[in-house]
Formats: sequence, structure tokens, C-alpha cells
Amino acid sequence: MSKLNLSPRRAAKLYAKLEKEREKGKTTFKPYKKHEVVCRERKDGKPGFRYEFVNGLSRLVTNANNAVYRIDGTLTPDRMKVRGVIGKRGLPKQRLMKYEIYPVSRSPADAANKEYRCASKAGLLHVKKPVIIGNKSYLTMQELPGRELAAILKEDQSLSDKRLSIPARLELTIALLEALRDQVTRQGLLHRDIKPENILVDFIDGKPQIYLVDYGFSVEADQNDKKSAGSYGYAANELVQGLWSLQSPKTDIFAMACVLVQIWRISPDVILDYKYAQFAASRGLRHDHPAPLRGSLETMFGGIKHELDKDWKRHIKATLYNMMDPDPLVRTGVDEAISLFRDLMPEHKAPLGSPAPICSSAACSSDMPVLPEEESISGDFGRHSFFAPPPVQIKASPEMEVEDAPVVQTKDLPPKAHGDCCFLL
Repeated sequence: MSKLNLSPRRAAKLYAKLEKEREKGKTTFKPYKKHEVVCRERKDGKPGFRYEFVNGLSRLVTNANNAVYRIDGTLTPDRMKVRGVIGKRGLPKQRLMKYEIYPVSRSPADAANKEYRCASKAGLLHVKKPVIIGNKSYLTMQELPGRELAAILKEDQSLSDKRLSIPARLELTIALLEALRDQVTRQGLLHRDIKPENILVDFIDGKPQIYLVDYGFSVEADQNDKKSAGSYGYAANELVQGLWSLQSPKTDIFAMACVLVQIWRISPDVILDYKYAQFAASRGLRHDHPAPLRGSLETMFGGIKHELDKDWKRHIKATLYNMMDPDPLVRTGVDEAISLFRDLMPEHKAPLGSPAPICSSAACSSDMPVLPEEESISGDFGRHSFFAPPPVQIKASPEMEVEDAPVVQTKDLPPKAHGDCCFLL
């Protein structure tokens, strides 16, 4: 970082040097061993360029085709603006650079600009216009505060002193649904990759502030790109089966329900089995449709501190069950889901535990089996290491035989890849 503390004179000299290289057609540079420099246009069509100094040792996220790094400084014509200085709320003002390599089946310009448009509409990441070089893109954005929900859920499952209270689970549930409504649905977007790793949670005065990130698979709701995308274990039926014409805001509500069942402590083994059952079906290793996740809601609530009221359990299960309906036309929408969970808030006029509308299925009935309060839960619920080999990019088949085909059990599948398996059809 010390090399970036430049005087105005030295900053102007370095800027002039990089400008000469840019005029020769170069857009990335390596002036220091630690940093790669990316040249980008200024925002809002303003003249001139900015040079972002990307810290190659600060990789935060690594996926199949992309990685995210911190930016240490931004060079302007007359100064070097060093990142990481303390801003409001005592937090450092930091920028990130998302670096992505696109397969030959995707247009880098189309994909990167679509992500830029969608992230801009969401309004929180303050993204800059992407830089595209060959099959690569560089996208500058603001680093948001908070921790990944995946880390919070891992602690909740593995550390008894870190377990969330019942009020905290309810507040977090409502905050997640409101974030989906405000940051995605009301902005005219389909996120298509809602999962704990793409959710940041920042507690302000004890209240959760939610940020939904990674708009790489997103699309404007009124501009169907005739593709399906998502992560196995969270993708709705219409995504996994390639039925892109059925995608709607309710596609994201299905994924959010798959997140919420983890907040209410569904067995981690259920999530893993469902994830790899979807993966196996898409690879042709099994030819039936995976058993619906909503059929395993009886494993929720194990290990939650203090006993939940029976009507609470019935209300929560029924709401989540209807949010995961395989038919998107009848699936519960985000506004209805928010209203149903708010019914459980103490200040609401309705009696605590007032039941949600119940479907006719036995899995959603009032005598639904419930785990004992201290039922133990096992299973690996952690994320993959950032430095582990990245998972293979999977392309699911939109056509799937579903009748009279053998079922491949989870134990018969190939070794599980590190991290989430994503797909784009």
C-alpha cells in the first residue's frame, strides 16, 4: 500500500505514463509486482479515464470462471485515491474488482453489460461500466459491509453459543424477503442465483441489513433471455428443467425459501442431498425428478433454543411449503410471504402463531411431524475453500426423460465438487 501513497506530482507523472500506454491500445498494466492495473472509462459519460490498482493478493472469492479482488487505489490525473480509508460508521471505503472469463458459448460484451445493468438497477453496489478484453471482463464495484449468510448459518449449526434466537430468526427471515422485494423484484429484475453465499448480512443496532450480491446470472424481468441459470439446491423447477418461459419473480421466491428453511434449521444433510440430486438429474445420472425439498420440512426446528409454539411451527412450515410450490403460477409471492411472516411478530394484531393457509398435502397438514427440541443435526455445512480447485461448469439438459427410469442414489454419485455447482442453459 505504501507505494500508492503518491504525491500529486508523482501521481500526475504515473498517470501520464499509463495514458501513453493506453493510447497504444493497452488497457491492463503491471507496474508493481503486487498490483495489476485496469483502465476504465469514467462514469456517466464523463471524459477521461481512471486506473484501478487491483491487489492480486487479496482474492476474496473464487468460482468456476470468476474471482473477486480488492482495489487498493484509484489513479486520477492529479492524485492517487488510496482505498480502505475509514468512512461513515467507522468502516473502510473499499472497492472490489470482479474478474471473469467467459466460455465460447457466451458473448463477453453481452454478459458483462447485462450484469452491469442489473447490478446498477439494484442500486447498492455502485458498479462502474465494465472493461472487456477478449473473453474477459473487469467489473468495478463497491464492497458492501456485513458477513456472508453462509458463514452465519454455519455458526448457527456448529456453535451452540452462536445459535440465533427465535426473534433473530424471524427478523432475519422478514429482512431477507424485504431485500428480495426491494432490491430485485421492485427493480424489475430476476436474480436467478439467490443463495447464502450471495447474501451479505450487516447488523445495525441489532437489526439485520441485507445486501443481495452477484448479478452475473440476473436478467431484466421484461426481457427474457431464453436461458435458465442458477445454483443446484436453490434453483426452481423451471430453471433446472430449462423451462425459461416460466421464469418470473416467483423463481427467486423459490430460491429464497430454500435459504429460509436453513434459517429455521432444516437438516443440512437434506440440503446437500437435494443439491446433488438436482446435479445428478441434470447430468443424466438419474432420470427422475428429485424429491421436492418441501417434502422434508419435518426436519426443521431441530436444536433451536427454546420451544417453538405448535402453531408457529405449522405457520412457518405452511408458508415455506407454499413458497416452494413446483408450479410457479400458484407459488406464494414475495409480498404475501412477507405478510405471513409478519403475522408472527409480537406487535402484530393477529394472535401469535396464527396459521397460514394450509394446502391439502399431508406434508403440510397440522399433524406434520416435528423433530424433538434438541434433535442433533450432523453433516458438513461449510463452504469450499477459496483456494480449492474450482468446480466444473455444468450445462444441464433442458430435456429430461422422467418415466420408468432407474433412480441413482446419492451414495452412487461421483465425488462431490467443492462449492456450489452453477449452470447456465
